[in-house]
Amino acid sequence: MRASDGRIIFSYSSAFIKYWNYAVIVLAIYNSITIPISIFYDEASHSMFRGEVAGFMDAIVDLIFLVDVIITFRTTYLDTSKGCEETDTHKIGMTYLKGSFTIDFASSVPFAEFVPTSLKSAVKLLGLLKLLRISRLSVAVTSSNAAQADKVQMKIVIMAFELLVVMHVLGTIWFALVG
Repeated sequence: MRASDGRIIFSYSSAFIKYWNYAVIVLAIYNSITIPISIFYDEASHSMFRGEVAGFMDAIVDLIFLVDVIITFRTTYLDTSKGCEETDTHKIGMTYLKGSFTIDFASSVPFAEFVPTSLKSAVKLLGLLKLLRISRLSVAVTSSNAAQADKVQMKIVIMAFELLVVMHVLGTIWFALVG
């Protein structure tokens, strides 16, 4: 799809965006498990989470999240005040900048790789921002074509999953403090 100024954009209702969002959700779930472990557990005793394969996978996930930021800048949205799809790239960009851009960008850049070793442990805490991408689950359910009763059930499951993620993060923090 092309915008009025000739730039390539993606429709928010296209199959590509739907499946792309599902892929980002799966990666956010992966992050919700691995990030608290890699931040709060002793890396020497839990080396399977900090091996070369895990480091490579984390780099791929960060790259995909960065590509997601670019794709989101080029994805239309439904303007509820007008009741139509917004295709103006400047309005799309401004809406994204005012919305979730800060969290998306901060969660896609591996800041810990750019700082001295002495600051790495403090900067690694920024990795917890990646967990906020789980909020896309709720957006995916809301925008799905499922029946209203099914959406309610899915939202309950999402809330339970989010509670499990919070418990997982708190458990890893507790392990780091006590262990």
